[in-house]
Amino acid sequence: MFLIDAEYDEEGANKVVSPLLALFEKESDYKLIINWAVKLAYPIKKRKNAHRYLINFETNDISKIEEFKRLFSLNHQFLRYLVINLEKTYGYKNSINPKKIAKAQRKAQKYEEFRSKRQSRNYDRAPQKNYSQTI
Repeated sequence: MFLIDAEYDEEGANKVVSPLLALFEKESDYKLIINWAVKLAYPIKKRKNAHRYLINFETNDISKIEEFKRLFSLNHQFLRYLVINLEKTYGYKNSINPKKIAKAQRKAQKYEEFRSKRQSRNYDRAPQKNYSQTI
């Protein structure tokens, strides 16, 4: 989600935003929602109104998000942005940290061991008698 200054009309705002949107248009589950000229709850960079853009997408390419942040910081018409990562790894830094990778692998191994023990225990048991039918 990001906010752009409300001084632009629809055509001007689309012109300013088009480089950002072009980054994600080809991604899977791409969806764009625009709310024109919403009144902000509090001033941001001395502005009380803004155009709100909401982009939903899935990507494995971290460089696109870094490029989004770079383009956002270069243009003063953009007021604020928020990028939310829905995966549990919480981003790129965890995916290259060897300690976190080893910890995740240990957790996955323990989970697989637990799962296999539980399945073998359930198969080794004799079938339980259904007591509700005997009464």
